[in-house]
Amino acid sequence: MTTASGSQVREIRAGNNYVSQNPLEVHVGLGVAEVADVIVLWPDGMKSVLDAVSADQLLTITHPDID
Repeated sequence: MTTASGSQVREIRAGNNYVSQNPLEVHVGLGVAEVADVIVLWPDGMKSVLDAVSADQLLTITHPDID
């Protein structure tokens, strides 16, 4: 995720922990930024790109090969 202030990186692992699962969600803070560019790099090398995404919303991003 990139804003005028800089970039943030998050990693999601769909594994499990002791008596629990890892969360399949990411929360990012944009500070005073109102938009951000979002890039998702999938394990198989594919990429999802969303430019100028407005702040304060929930996004569901699916793999590009999934219809």
